[in-house]
Amino acid sequence: MSKYFYFFLIVLFYCPTVFAMFCPSNLNFINLGDSIEDVEKVCKPDARKIRKVEPVDTTPQEWTYYVKQDPKNTTSMSLVVFFDKEHKVMNISVNGAGVSMTKLCGSVITSGDSMETVKAACHEPTFIKKGQPAENPSAESEKATEIIEFKYNTTPSVTLTFEQGKLTSRSSP
Repeated sequence: MSKYFYFFLIVLFYCPTVFAMFCPSNLNFINLGDSIEDVEKVCKPDARKIRKVEPVDTTPQEWTYYVKQDPKNTTSMSLVVFFDKEHKVMNISVNGAGVSMTKLCGSVITSGDSMETVKAACHEPTFIKKGQPAENPSAESEKATEIIEFKYNTTPSVTLTFEQGKLTSRSSP
């Protein structure tokens, strides 16, 4: 009895159709990793959506602002905000002196704030200085990822997602 059970398990896990999915529009099989062309031949999509996901910039940055305290006065104060590779504030300098927080732009900026928070408070910086990129970055990480979605108006609706031309997922709301 047990040798039949083990044989059944082996066949079950090595059978290629075990990991196959049905097309949303018919009963044809598709597999994760299939190309767009292969899936399009057997499953005709109702709609196709293409988008590109740009790689995330992980280089440290230094943003410099010149803020006037008094509109009548011609002098301004220098505000320099340093961001780490996660784009969080790691250091703030006002006129060359390090501070833990500042209200120079109107809203409070403190260590750990995001670039979006600083941009909302101070708007666009006068200067942006970027750090050196990581040594030997892979060519893959610098390219935008193309994501193509096939939409099927079935019940429930189904979306097949392709990244770099290969089927990666099937989802339904």
